[in-house]
Amino acid sequence: MSKLIVRGAPLALVLLSALVVACSDQGSPITQPSASALAGLSLVSRNDSTPGSSAALTGPGYFRGTVFAPATVHTGNDSLASSLRISGVTVTIYSNVSTTGGSTIGAKQGSVVTDAAGYFMLPTLPAGQYIVTFVPPAGSIYQGSYAFGPLNSDSANWPWYVTLSKK
Repeated sequence: MSKLIVRGAPLALVLLSALVVACSDQGSPITQPSASALAGLSLVSRNDSTPGSSAALTGPGYFRGTVFAPATVHTGNDSLASSLRISGVTVTIYSNVSTTGGSTIGAKQGSVVTDAAGYFMLPTLPAGQYIVTFVPPAGSIYQGSYAFGPLNSDSANWPWYVTLSKK
């Protein structure tokens, strides 16, 4: 199953069962971190295409966004306004530690649970590279995922739109 993070693209371009995260910054190459916090979660590839996405990692910032369910094929339910939102998803941010072998997951920096509208806002943190996990509630029909993201003072201006794939 293809996984993709896209920023600034219409939701109609989202493939069914894809995890889509909208964000503003260029990320480092994605490598598989080794940690039990990521066990059972699917990795997401990054593709940032919005102009100005090469901002330097300066100043504190935070990530915010909404978690969606995949659009139902051929229903026209493929816009941000009409897509179903997933409440109760635990969104956790970890520091991303670069090593000579790639990346490892660092210390947990904060965690929130999406509200009834699927909205989340993580705590303000220093600029840097982070790993964000999206874990649906127990018994959910959705697959948990994780993504890498650079955080800076401009990050909150580009909300993440996350669509969790079905199991």
